[in-house]
Parts: sequence; C-alpha cells; structure tokens
Amino acid sequence: MEPILKSYYNRFKESFEIDTKDKNEGKQKRKEAAAFEKFINHVMFSIDDPDAFVSDVDMLDSVCVGGGQDTGIDGIGVRINGRLVASKEDVKQLLEISKKIDIEFVFIQSKMQEHFDSSEFNTAGLGVKDFFSKEPKLPCNDAVNEYRALKDYLYEDDEVLRKIQHNPSVSFYYVAMGPLPVDEHFKGVKKMIEDELRNNTDCYFEDVRVELVGGKQILAYCRELENNFTVQLNTNDIIPLTVPGNDRIKKAYIFTCYAREFMKILKKDDGTIRRSLFNDNVRDYLGAKGSVNREIKETISTSPEMFSLCNNGITIVCSEFDQIKDKLVKIENPQIVNGCQTSNTLFENSSEAGFDKVQLVVRIICTEDVDITNRVVRGTNKQNQVLDEAFEATKPYHQNLELYFNSIQDGLTRLYYERRSKQYSFNPLIKKYQIVNLRILTQTFVAVFLDSPHIAHRHEAKLLEEFCQEPRRIYTEKHNPIVYYTCATLWYYFEKAFRDGLIDKRYKTYKAHLYLIFRELVCGHPSTLLGNKMEAYCNRFMDALKKPETKDYLDKTVEFFNRMTKEWVKTGGSKYGIKDSKPFEDLLIKSLSDRTGSVSTAKTKEEPEDERENGIIINLVYHNDDHWYAFVKSEDEGENLYFDKRNYTGEVRRIIVGERVSFVRKKRSDKEGKKLYADDVRISH
Repeated sequence: MEPILKSYYNRFKESFEIDTKDKNEGKQKRKEAAAFEKFINHVMFSIDDPDAFVSDVDMLDSVCVGGGQDTGIDGIGVRINGRLVASKEDVKQLLEISKKIDIEFVFIQSKMQEHFDSSEFNTAGLGVKDFFSKEPKLPCNDAVNEYRALKDYLYEDDEVLRKIQHNPSVSFYYVAMGPLPVDEHFKGVKKMIEDELRNNTDCYFEDVRVELVGGKQILAYCRELENNFTVQLNTNDIIPLTVPGNDRIKKAYIFTCYAREFMKILKKDDGTIRRSLFNDNVRDYLGAKGSVNREIKETISTSPEMFSLCNNGITIVCSEFDQIKDKLVKIENPQIVNGCQTSNTLFENSSEAGFDKVQLVVRIICTEDVDITNRVVRGTNKQNQVLDEAFEATKPYHQNLELYFNSIQDGLTRLYYERRSKQYSFNPLIKKYQIVNLRILTQTFVAVFLDSPHIAHRHEAKLLEEFCQEPRRIYTEKHNPIVYYTCATLWYYFEKAFRDGLIDKRYKTYKAHLYLIFRELVCGHPSTLLGNKMEAYCNRFMDALKKPETKDYLDKTVEFFNRMTKEWVKTGGSKYGIKDSKPFEDLLIKSLSDRTGSVSTAKTKEEPEDERENGIIINLVYHNDDHWYAFVKSEDEGENLYFDKRNYTGEVRRIIVGERVSFVRKKRSDKEGKKLYADDVRISH
C-alpha cells in the first residue's frame, strides 16, 4: 500500500481501536482484511455523507457485511435522501420528516491488493444482481440478509411507495489499491454488469453506476474528508466588514460572484457535490419539490439576472480568507452554514440556459471559534422555518456541558462532548469511542433516566421535540451536568463491552433496554434528577463502573433481558417487535420493580418533594413474617431510621444486614413527640 495512504489506514485503525495483531498468521490476515474493508467502507460512504459515522459506530458495523457467504460484497448501504439507514425504524423516522424520498443502494467490494481482478469484480457483480432477485440463488450471511429484508420493505411498503419520487438508483464500487485497469476485458466486464443491472426486471432502477476506484482516488477522498480544502474565486464586488471589539473573528466580508464561479466550491473533481461543505448546516437539502427551492429554480430559469436580489445568499465560515488580488480571493476550509438549499439548487440547475447570468451574494466569516460559528449558524438560519431543536447544541447549557466534560480527568476514560460536527475528528489523540454528541446523550438519557427505552432509538430531533416541551424534561438548567456525563460514561462502558466481546453484538439493537436493566441492577432507581442526591447517585454509579466486579452485571443484564423476552413471547408477544414496544417496556419495568422494589412505573420525579435517600440495613429483629422490624443507616445523614412491614412491600427474606436500600425519610407523632422513620423501603439491587 502507498505510504501516505497506509498512514491514513493506520490512523483509522488507531482511532477506532482496531487491533489486527494475532499470533496465528491466518487469523491476523483475516483481521487485517476485515479492518481494511471497514476502512474502505468508512471512506466511500463518508465522502457523500461526512457525518454518516460521526459518533455512530453502529452504522459503520452495519454496512460492513464481509465474511463468509457475503456473495462477494464487503459493504452494503441504503441511502434515503442522502442519509444511511439500516432498519425499518430509520426509514420510518425519515418518512415522518420528508415529503418525498430518493433511495440509493450502494455496494462495495474492496481489496488491499494493487491488482484489479476481473473475476472478483464479476463475482461481486453477480452478488449485486442476486441481491435484487425475487428468487436469490446465492447463499448469504445474516448481515446481507438483513439488508435484503430492508430492500423488500422499501419496495413493498405503501407509505414508502407513496413518497418515492422515482425508482431507486444503484451504485457498485470495486476498490483496489493500484492504478485503474485500462484493458478491454475489464471494460467489457464493467459494461456487462451495468447492462445486467439496467435490464433487471425484478427491480427497476432510475440510475446505475458501476465504478472502479483506485488507490489514488481513495487517497484523495481521505484528504477531502479532512476538509483540507482551499479554493480561489473571482468576485465581482467585495466589501470588508468591521466587527469592533471581537478578536475571535479574524475577518469578515460580503462579496458577489457568478454562480458558475461558485461551482468551484460546490463541485468535486468527479462532478458530484461536495457534501462536506454542509457539516455545520442545521438541515439537509429538502429536494427540488420544496416551495422555496422551486422558487429558486424558477428564478434561475426565468430571470437569472434578478437572482442576487431575490435570494438571501449564502453564509460561509472558514479558517482563512485572503484577498490575493483586487477581486481574486482564497478561501481555506469553507463551511456553508446557511444556504444549503440555495447551493444544492444551483448545483442541480447549473445546465440551465440562463445559469451564466446568475450572481449571488456571499457572506464570509473567518474564524476558528466554535461559539462564533454556532452563533452565526443560529442567527443566519432563524430567518427560515427550522425547528428550534436543530439549534439545541448551540445553547448555553451545552456550552457549559462541553466545558464540564473537558474538566473531568478521573473518569472511566476521557470523554469529549462534540457540539459541532467533527469537532474532535482530526485530533489523533482522541479515539472515536471517546467522542459523544447530542444524539448519544439524548438517546441514552431517555433510556436511562426517563425510563423510556422503547423510544430511545428515535432521532434526537424527535426526542427533543417531545421532551423539550414545557415542562422541559431534558437539558434543563436544573440538571447537574454530571447526569449527562454519567450517560456518556454508560454509553462508553457498553460500547467497550460490545467491542471486547463481553456482550454479543446481536444485542446492540436492544442496548437502550440493556442500559435500563443494568442501571437498575447496579445502582437502583434514582429518586430525583435534581440536587445533591442526584449528584451523589451519579458519582456512585460511575464509581461502580470503574470496579472490575461490575462487569458481572453485564451477564446478569443479558440474562434478565433474555428471560423477559421469553416471557413476552409466552404471553403472545412477537420477539421481532420488542425494540419499540411500550407493552414490552412495561413488562420489563414491572419485572425489575418486582425484583428490586426499586423501579417505579411512574417516571423519575423532577420535583424534590419526598426525595429518596440511600442507606444500608444495619439491624433486623425477626419473629416471623408478620412481626419484624429493622434499622437502616442513611448514607446522606448518617442517622439510623426504623422501618417495619408497613414501610416495605417486598419479601422479608430480602431484608439482610449489609444490604443497600433506598427509602423516603418521614416523620410521625407519638407520645414522645415526632420521630423519623424510613418509608417506602426498596432493595437497591
């Protein structure tokens, strides 16, 4: 492998903590091949969607289908409106927010060797064709079968068919590390695969792309993904802007330029749009059918000379900006923070007759300050109807949350809260599993502290839309940042358990349910999300995660989940629908409550009345099951509090000296005055 490309590959392995070393030479080769396939899949899918795998390693694992019975295919991806989806749930979420959808199937075959092998190319092509066959002939593994089932769903579901704009497209890439072959035989094989897919009668395609990708192109993609991109533009008019008293903004300008010139920013060498430009934009391209984009297209077609007056223009944040000559400017690492719709519509209509007459207004801010970028994003997009949830990570609470994460030095591992896309991606000292984002924190919080694993897999925008309504239940100023750091730590703990083989990866689909079970077994149910008691609870939880013996609870968690699944099936439930089943969640919570006396079917209280305390049973006086009493020592106050069968509803045999419990401190009056006692006592694990 070429040395520079190999350095990218090695950095990828290090970043994703992939160890390919093995004493057995055969095993080491297989590990190396699997790692290389993952690297190529990461590059090829990221080049069109730079955020595809940002803090979403599950999706990267999903697209990697190579192994035994892979039909010659190493990577499969399904894109809807440019976003990768891996399940029916992913599709349904996009259907909720999309008026129309485009579907693309992507297949990748990759080889670490320099030589392009026509027989391997042909075999993979047959695998692609068989994938779409109504009666597939080739044996395939579970990963390929899951994508085949997703394909069938997309072609059969009524809601999908109502919203699809045209037939799906298919792209097939064969990647090797050497120069592209130029012989006629290879061209013939390529043409044969293309024709067979175009003439497929089992599934019709709007477009078919079969491409060979060599080492030089992969290296170019790696560089592009770093967004180390510099462009020079000829402007028509340029005006400097002054921002007095703000040294975090290096420079700011407004300029006009022709749309054809602006294509230098938008268009990649292969003629496709540069998706990495839109990492910081708060919403994706809405398609040509949207009213705003339809008006942009109409202006280009009917009155292109009026475009700069009718359009709000484009806002760019960059790391460097220089006026080289009078009207020639150089822009380094541009990010389009407002103008995604305009940019995409210009790109799609660049062949219109009047396109060369189109001028546009560009605002450019030169800064490397994240807060300035977020403020520009929020300010320039408020003119459009964008959900406020899209700006959640730009709010002061999240700024403070990021600082809190950076201040923690003694956690299970160093964790970083990424408020801005790819904020830490290019720091070689920070591994991918150390980075959490808004999606991870939101989904984990909903599962763990809102006791709602059945909806925790939903897109963060939908969760924020639900839980940010008044009274706000997530990211509220009342919440100590440690609550979200605990969520991040738990997420990391489980991701490492999956990587290390402590939990079978097939349970990843149900990880939100595993979080809840694990939390309950290890630390019980928090009485409140507020105040010192919640801070103490989180510290106790994170301390437990550092202890080696806590790993035993991973097996207990999976065992409990399996037992609940069997019980669910026995009562007539389907084992295939439990991920988003509220009745299954209710069964799970009730069973946990019966087991520990801790989980409440009512959600964790946000108000501090009757706050629960934690303590240890220090004495039990037992006569029989109806006549006994005990004392619990409060961990918070250090007092010994009385309780008996009136204050505890569980089994008496579970009252053991040294057992941890939670309780509510109460007072009652007798002849000697008011006395404290422990009420609603629950065993913690």
